[in-house]
Amino acid sequence: MTGEEKRTGSAEVDLRSEFNLEEQEAISMERIEEKYAVEDEMLRAVTAGNAEAAMKALERLTEFPNRRYANMNMQGNIMVMLTLNTLFRKAVQSASVHPAHIDHVSVKFADKIQSAKRLDDLATLPMEMVRKYCLLVRSYSLKGYSALAQRALNYIDFNLTEDLSLTYLAEKLNVNKKYLSSHFKKEVGETITDYINKKRVMESLKYLSVSDLNISDVAIRVGIYDLNYFSRLFKKIIKMTPSQYRRMLRNS
Repeated sequence: MTGEEKRTGSAEVDLRSEFNLEEQEAISMERIEEKYAVEDEMLRAVTAGNAEAAMKALERLTEFPNRRYANMNMQGNIMVMLTLNTLFRKAVQSASVHPAHIDHVSVKFADKIQSAKRLDDLATLPMEMVRKYCLLVRSYSLKGYSALAQRALNYIDFNLTEDLSLTYLAEKLNVNKKYLSSHFKKEVGETITDYINKKRVMESLKYLSVSDLNISDVAIRVGIYDLNYFSRLFKKIIKMTPSQYRRMLRNS
């Protein structure tokens, strides 16, 4: 037998040994299949924005022993968390969430994972990731919308402080404004103006709750430059004035 044949034969033996299930000390094939099925179930739940179902699947995954990770060091745990972060990111991407929204959350989790100093710092991260990624889907998923509706919705979401009149949007999206108007209402269930007003008011809630900006500055931050108009819109949608809303938060 030549040296090359010996090396090839040896490699084949090693390969057979590596994939010989009878020599593995890990769990049975059935358990491995079950584990992968539960993992797929968890990712499907995240894609659907179903945090409750995703959390249940995540809890079930902890029931599967893993010889490979049994005595894993800190760096190994960090790699597992980074992999989980990537899986969740891809699951959310499948829900037609804009990459900018996904990246904002994904980068924060990656930084948090890589800055962890102890195993305890990582213990609750999987649950936190499930909640945040599912919230991302529920807030920003455009699955089921046409390409035009997705473009319009994303443009509005990322440019709330711009003019955003029907004429302006139609020009930006390079489409007839009458077609855009009817197409948007048919798919989204409300007019472009109503959608924009609601998005602006909902965005203002964040400023009212976490900042001391005065009401007029909050209105400007969300693209409304008439304080009275902003107050009327806010009361129509939230059922109280901006001042009442802020007071309610501070008294709670």
